[in-house]
Amino acid sequence: MHLYKKKKGIPASGIIFTILMFVILAGFLYGQVKNMSKEVEQSDVDMLKDALENAVVTCYAIEGSYPESLEYIEEHYGVIIDREKYFVDYENNLINMKPQISVYTLKND
Repeated sequence: MHLYKKKKGIPASGIIFTILMFVILAGFLYGQVKNMSKEVEQSDVDMLKDALENAVVTCYAIEGSYPESLEYIEEHYGVIIDREKYFVDYENNLINMKPQISVYTLKND
């Protein structure tokens, strides 16, 4: 027989453990979402670069020469470049050499 009734409910250590587990889980999920976002961003860069490479090769096959500029590719081959999101470095030094194409993501702060 007890002189005092036992309190029913979750002890303070249980509440602290639950909150701690929630914070750890939330941090883990945030990190995973951020990682997925970077992977999607890199995938977008790769797709744009592939589209530009394909347009350059198609232009050479059809016209017999490589395009002189990015604007020519956009106008005649339907590649759309979001210039607020990406910077494209298009180096066409020699007439009969395939141009070098690099795509970079612009940081928006």
